[in-house]
Amino acid sequence: MRDGLYRSWFKGPFAQGSSAIILLDGKAASSDPGHSYIGSFTDVDGHLHAEVQAKRHTGLRFPGAVADLDEFTIICDGPSTQESATLKGFIPEVPGVALEIRLSWVDEV
Repeated sequence: MRDGLYRSWFKGPFAQGSSAIILLDGKAASSDPGHSYIGSFTDVDGHLHAEVQAKRHTGLRFPGAVADLDEFTIICDGPSTQESATLKGFIPEVPGVALEIRLSWVDEV
């Protein structure tokens, strides 16, 4: 995938939503009202793999779409093109939770 700003649509066990995510030089960074997401990704031959650490950044309790924990990991994989990816993911700290994530390129950063 090319470096840039992406729109992220995600669906977890409790809700679905969207946010912006920056992919740059193998690093990923995003945020929502309750958590920051920092991690890394590889994209080899049209297959994206990402591992992202989520950390709560506020004392307020927002209902989480994917997990209501102070810290957790998201691991996801799936097919990618230069400007999009369709991923399936999971949270090791919450067995049985399945995630869907779609990334669509927006602009350069």
